[in-house]
Amino acid sequence: METEQRMRRHLSPFFAKLRATEFETAHAKKYINKRASKNASNATINRELAILKRAFRLAAQSDPPLVGHIPYIPTLKENNVRTGFIEDDQYLALRHELPDYLRLLLVIAYHTGVRKGELLKIGKAQVDLKAAQIRLNPGETKNDEGRVLPIYGDMGPWLEMQLASLEANFPTCRWLFHENGRQIQSFRKAWASACTRAKVPGQLFHDLRRSAIRNMERAGIPRKVAMQISGHRTEAVYQRYAIVSARDVREAGAKLERFLEVQRTTTKTTTPGNIEDRRRQVTH
Repeated sequence: METEQRMRRHLSPFFAKLRATEFETAHAKKYINKRASKNASNATINRELAILKRAFRLAAQSDPPLVGHIPYIPTLKENNVRTGFIEDDQYLALRHELPDYLRLLLVIAYHTGVRKGELLKIGKAQVDLKAAQIRLNPGETKNDEGRVLPIYGDMGPWLEMQLASLEANFPTCRWLFHENGRQIQSFRKAWASACTRAKVPGQLFHDLRRSAIRNMERAGIPRKVAMQISGHRTEAVYQRYAIVSARDVREAGAKLERFLEVQRTTTKTTTPGNIEDRRRQVTH
């Protein structure tokens, strides 16, 4: 997975000879400078440092603790906020252009907004077609909490085909997403090539996450339910990408219109001129 790749390629070679008890903030800063010199983006460096931070937190939570304190590890400012979305016609074009082994992954990501790392850990036994659910096991998600995904739309037929293919061709493979019976690890090049052929160059797999959230908002799914499906713990994604449903906008407009009508009616009926007109009507 990406975490293992980051550790193997970057973190381990740099920190392997350093004992945890010797680690200082200065070491993290040296790592940042080295990665920056290799043109790594701030976002990439932050994701790598996040692994280091988690390692120290887990070590401190051990019984007995494996480290005496958790050192300060700085976070770099990220200015490369993505606002990309994948529209439905682009989704269909990508589904057509992707190799067979990646099509189901696209379908599930587009419909649920689940993180790539969480999707790749799903086993075929976690799919319950009768209940129309996919279970994500505790300990295999970003926040280590289990949750349930709904099976709807394109997901059902594509899951049926995938499970039937696994049973017929790779019965010993336990993974839902696989390439020739082996768990998918990385597909960056295949994804980029498909995006080019589908005429959406530069589109990221992570854009499916934002797209699914926006689709759920547009469909009127309660935000709490949408967050449970996608695995968001806070509403930061909505604030960061300004995801607001059209229904909310329409309702806001209607409420404001009613408010202004009431205000104008009240003002009109309480002005001195209107009060005098009403008095004349009463006396005559």
